[in-house]
Amino acid sequence: MSGTNSFTQKALRASLILPQGTFPGTGSNTLVLTGFRMSAHLTQAGNWTNLCDMQIWGMKQADMNAVTVLFGQGGMITAINARALLVLESNDGSGWLQVFEGQFQQAQADYRAMPDVCLTLQATTGAGQQYLTASPTSFNGATDVASTASQLASQMGFTFENNGVTGTLNSPYLAGTAMDQFRQLHEAAGFDYYFDAKSKLIICPANQGRQNQQGSVILNKSSGLIGYPTIGQYGIEVDCLFQPAIELGASITLQNSQVPGCDGTWFPYSMVHELETQKPGGKWQSHLMCSPFPSAQASS
Repeated sequence: MSGTNSFTQKALRASLILPQGTFPGTGSNTLVLTGFRMSAHLTQAGNWTNLCDMQIWGMKQADMNAVTVLFGQGGMITAINARALLVLESNDGSGWLQVFEGQFQQAQADYRAMPDVCLTLQATTGAGQQYLTASPTSFNGATDVASTASQLASQMGFTFENNGVTGTLNSPYLAGTAMDQFRQLHEAAGFDYYFDAKSKLIICPANQGRQNQQGSVILNKSSGLIGYPTIGQYGIEVDCLFQPAIELGASITLQNSQVPGCDGTWFPYSMVHELETQKPGGKWQSHLMCSPFPSAQASS
């Protein structure tokens, strides 16, 4: 079961952005890489931050050195705010679309397969906000949950989207890093949250998905469904061609799967994407774990 775009030329474009200094010989803090062999493993899950494990072959040694992450004694993180930023875009023949944004946690040249050298890196959405200290946040009396979430998102530099979270907390006190504080709010108020590919922080009522989204991505034999979905106690698992339009918490509609109970409208709460370019037979697919979308009844 392959989609209509399964035989198109795929491409990845990685922008490496230094927070200070420039790449050797360029005079710029931004290095844009396209046409290189790349492999990206993207992991996205509700109530967590997005992760990218990536390898890029064919880079200059000086450029790899410029983004290498060094650790202090005992592997301690020493200067997370000085780490490079990764912006990753994909193109399946229909134009460039951003699929990830995050800060380097690890990066180093891998010389073990000389002369086939690659930069191997790991980046996380909001990595700096998970480690940098922040002043505690406290309120007196009834405090609006969504407004507090928006305030913390702005403090961390994220855009924000509320999909119907309401309610108040009584005099909350939030401590730790800015991300720690947001997670404390999430646990106390009981909402779900997601990050999209552009680091937008999205909150939703628990198990409800993104109600503000318009339309639903259709998955069937001709639009990218691979194999057959499997059904479990809490939802379904689906393999499909990678499509940037499929987002955490946003609805997808499965059609003509031939598996009882799987056709219907769902929302992914966890996704893993495998993307490879400049490699014969390279992967370009996703594995989705989905829950029933509210007010939608899966049909047999």
